Amino acid sequence: MCGFTLVFVALGMSATAVGVLIAGSLPALRTISGVFVLAMGIHLSGLIQVPFALRERRMSARAAGPLAPALLGATFGFAWTPCAGPILASILILASQQGTVIRGGMLLLAYSAGVALPFLLASLFLERAVRLVSRIRGGAPVIQKVAGVVMALLGISIIAGWF
Repeated sequence: MCGFTLVFVALGMSATAVGVLIAGSLPALRTISGVFVLAMGIHLSGLIQVPFALRERRMSARAAGPLAPALLGATFGFAWTPCAGPILASILILASQQGTVIRGGMLLLAYSAGVALPFLLASLFLERAVRLVSRIRGGAPVIQKVAGVVMALLGISIIAGWF
């Protein structure tokens, strides 16, 4: 968990630092960001598929010793794009507009906590989690479509200046 949290927080702080550097272009950046979030929401909802967002890369790495979990978590954080790409990209865009690196980092820390919580709970209640996942698996497409619509609405609110 620490590995991917470190990756996500570093991404958030970097996005904020870049956002601070280009703050003079904020209205244009906000519009571009809103269009991007809207497009990713449409993609996530399944209305239109964006081919580059469907790519998956795998690699085999052998890490030994006490750093193995952190390295695995960092690899997970970098490689989880097919699952988290649209949502992570949207949060990074929001982080870029936070004004301070700390606020951007905190935003991604909250995202990381949200990603980590299901994994922690699943590890504590593994047997029950396996049964629950098998029961809700059929509802995953609906959950994905609803998340896409919510993300598209967020994109519209960013474009309109409401967010």
